[in-house]
Amino acid sequence: MSQPTWADTGQREYRRILTYAGMIILVSWVANSMLGIRASWPMIVPLWGISVAGFFLYLLARYERIPDSSRLASHAVPLTAPFTMPTTPGRPAALSGTVTSGALISDIPYHQGGNFLALTRITEVLRREQHTQRDRLEWHEESQHTVYASQAQIGELTFTPDESVLVGMPRHRIAPSPITAQLPEATSDERYLYIPGQAGARLGVGTLVRGDRRIAHYAVPSNVPATLFGVPEHGEMVPFVAADGQVIHSLWAGSLPEALATLRTQEATARRNTRLVVGVMEIIAWTVLCADFKVGTLVEWGAYTAVVLGSIIGIASVVLVSTVVNPRQRV
Repeated sequence: MSQPTWADTGQREYRRILTYAGMIILVSWVANSMLGIRASWPMIVPLWGISVAGFFLYLLARYERIPDSSRLASHAVPLTAPFTMPTTPGRPAALSGTVTSGALISDIPYHQGGNFLALTRITEVLRREQHTQRDRLEWHEESQHTVYASQAQIGELTFTPDESVLVGMPRHRIAPSPITAQLPEATSDERYLYIPGQAGARLGVGTLVRGDRRIAHYAVPSNVPATLFGVPEHGEMVPFVAADGQVIHSLWAGSLPEALATLRTQEATARRNTRLVVGVMEIIAWTVLCADFKVGTLVEWGAYTAVVLGSIIGIASVVLVSTVVNPRQRV
């Protein structure tokens, strides 16, 4: 089984870490402020601190093991047409040029479509939300649906665009273009297609009610400059699998230097944000431990000292784990 890259699992790991951090902070606040667990069970504080510190270091270690795909992409062999296949063994290939899609894709009856690599429909529903002072109607996302082109091409090579391949391509908002004969009750403006929630109703300006829906479309355009990473095989660019099992097969906007710069920025930002979240949780955990640590009457740290020591230990633990666990790319 191949190892995942940031495009495959890094975002899921980052969201999981954020979710755990929010849940632990909320549960801890409720347990201490509302239930008074700390007063009834003094040992809960050191147990909480040790558990949180160890748990988030484990999550960081899992995340750091995800290979940095920008390192592998930087070793790609640039292809120019005409080229000889296969390329340098053990190294991926990169082909830059204008990406095209021969067939039109659509989202009938909501959009007539066009020459895109992907077309995404986002549907929102209008619901009544209760607030402190008054109720009001708010839009909430209900569903997403994406249609992909069956095949695309750069130069002499074809490839199959999907979610993982198009990770480096921006999605642009496009104007509504519904099949009006199939949606006679719908209306639209420059941004949204509006569909009434009740059959037989027709929307007008200022007539939106609970249950109505609005639809926005985003497209990945074709006929734009892009760079495709992978390995050529029988006229098709397919996934490249490195010796350590890492896979690269993705399309990025722009030339090869622009694609590599974008990929490096994305990888660096994602890892920096993850280390920041884990670092905050480590500082909180170690600060609580230091503030609660006492040895008779000899050691009893104040709040300021606990924060300083907790910050030093928390930051040092994150740096240590990131340095030791982060894999070195081999190509």
